[in-house]
Amino acid sequence: MTTLVIALDLVLAAAAVVAGACLAIGGRRLLAGRLQGTPFKTLLWPGVTLLVVAGGSLLAAGLVLLLGDAHTGRLVSVEAGVVLAAWGAMMLSLAGYKHWAQAAPLVLGIAVVVLSFAVRVPG
Repeated sequence: MTTLVIALDLVLAAAAVVAGACLAIGGRRLLAGRLQGTPFKTLLWPGVTLLVVAGGSLLAAGLVLLLGDAHTGRLVSVEAGVVLAAWGAMMLSLAGYKHWAQAAPLVLGIAVVVLSFAVRVPG
């Protein structure tokens, strides 16, 4: 199970970094008009948050688990899953549901949390 969580953390970290960069750089053209009614005029800050906070915490979790610290890695992985799920929930609540892919961060964040609890901690 640890290998699955490591792979999930690292793959999602890469996806969060790429998606966050795309939102931060090109979010104006990508979702023009979909931010009406939200506190955001552009997707710069949501993109930066996805890239740095969600991507960074997922990367940290994957690396800590990869280095063999199951106890700390599990805690960091749970936190990273909560961050990703919270980001997804925030974007859904602010922008409204328009496409199934919008729910992906929320669902994948919950999956990370659930699977992280299955990581064996020696002791």
